[in-house]
Amino acid sequence: MTRALPSIPEISEAAADLRTRALYDDIKRVTGIPVVNLVYRHLATLPGALPWAWRVLRDGYATGDVAARGAALRASMGARLPPLSGASFRLLGLDKRAIEDIGAVIETYNTGNALNLVALTALRLVIEGRARRRQGAELVEAAAPTPAPRRRRALMPLPPLAALPPSVLEQVLWLNRLGETRASKEVASLYRHLAHWPAYLALIGGLLLPLDAAGELTRLRDRVRREAERLALPLAARLARAAPSAPPAALLPVLTRFTTAVIPKMLGVGLLLAGTLPRSLVPRVPRLKRPAAAPHAHRKPRSRAVRRTRRRSPPRRGQPH
Repeated sequence: MTRALPSIPEISEAAADLRTRALYDDIKRVTGIPVVNLVYRHLATLPGALPWAWRVLRDGYATGDVAARGAALRASMGARLPPLSGASFRLLGLDKRAIEDIGAVIETYNTGNALNLVALTALRLVIEGRARRRQGAELVEAAAPTPAPRRRRALMPLPPLAALPPSVLEQVLWLNRLGETRASKEVASLYRHLAHWPAYLALIGGLLLPLDAAGELTRLRDRVRREAERLALPLAARLARAAPSAPPAALLPVLTRFTTAVIPKMLGVGLLLAGTLPRSLVPRVPRLKRPAAAPHAHRKPRSRAVRRTRRRSPPRRGQPH
């Protein structure tokens, strides 16, 4: 008897029909992320949910607004485990190429999760009626130039859960339970992708378990969620103007689950794991481009003679003070 695997319905890229594949291709092209994340693959199973959501979200990605806010989210966390030695990886049978491939997977998911968390949180706020009807962009202006997508290392295919060897599947599901307060049907694609390197899955289990036992993963998840909401509020005001009609009824529960639990947890975990790789092999995160400062901040600096405080001579007798 085959054990039922915890999972939610999804349409993989390989199984997508022509219409869904066109949406997937557009999502990858506009976001610059070479994989379609689980939340979108799940929304594709709900009638009308993915086309409605992407129609509202697309412009935020295309202008670079979502990218800037996602970069700010990552930079604000500062959560990293200390790097392990190259010898640690070699003892596990992981050579330089394997470390680079692992780093590419982690960086891809960290980038995608940061962008999607901000964008989907903003979309949830719109549906909940919490979008502020004003132009709010304290972080980045809508007119900011769109950064060119960076060339990313090609990733190995995402393996289906059912195709994993029993021990690897058991480790993936065990890792997926860390940081959860209840049973989760959403199996993180990051762990599935890292299943190409079972030794690394075993290694990170020993690193994450103490953090989970101490409640650190839960606290990090909540901190990521709160910061994402702060960054998403101004974006929500813009997205509200792009909403074409009432959203599909099934959309809000999915957004709530993914933006309050699934994605915040895995972004926190991914940022921690990025620190385990040797620094020389970790892909650099692009720096956030801040908006231009206010005009008065660009005054020409005065000379030292002008800046020097002059002593006033005492007033002469008979002169008013």
